[in-house]
Amino acid sequence: MITVEWLLNCMECDRVEDGRMTRKTYPLKVDCAACAAKIEKKIAAIEGVGACSVIFFAAKLNIETDDDRHGEIMKEAARVIKRIEPTAVLTL
Repeated sequence: MITVEWLLNCMECDRVEDGRMTRKTYPLKVDCAACAAKIEKKIAAIEGVGACSVIFFAAKLNIETDDDRHGEIMKEAARVIKRIEPTAVLTL
């Protein structure tokens, strides 16, 4: 579950390690809010993702992943984004 505290933590720092999970914020440019909502839902469903939030107006992706699989999960997230919104730009 995404809380205000979690979002603020992600905005205040680039990377927070919390035991087995990593929280990170990435720039994400998406052209439509509906696509951003679809992206958020699909990324949240990826195995190893603890939480995911796409902030359309701030052009950010906040994601919490298993430490050991962070790189693999982000590659899958990038594929999900391109399938939903081919013109979206995720900066890793």
